[in-house]
Amino acid sequence: VPYRKDRSGAVEGISALLRAPATFSILIINVFVAYKLWSNKTSFESVSLNYTAIIEGKEYTRVVSSAFSHFDLLHLGFNMMSLYNLIALEEYMGSVLYLYLSLSLVVL
Repeated sequence: VPYRKDRSGAVEGISALLRAPATFSILIINVFVAYKLWSNKTSFESVSLNYTAIIEGKEYTRVVSSAFSHFDLLHLGFNMMSLYNLIALEEYMGSVLYLYLSLSLVVL
């Protein structure tokens, strides 16, 4: 259940994130990277997955940077809401396995 209520009936937003350190970390990294990309006016083409740039240009950081790149506020918002809804999965799997799975999916 992604939305739990505490004793007062308030939805646990921040407290749920604090109990899910892997999800919280991924969320913070995504927001930080988005802020840096927006503030530096980085182009989409400079961080996107591009076979030629990765293999021939040896720009291996693109494999990871493309997964954390969000160039639109709606894109970032919807992805972070989806990530928040995965807190239950982290609680079920445990933080280490959840983080391992999440980072494995970045490379795929």
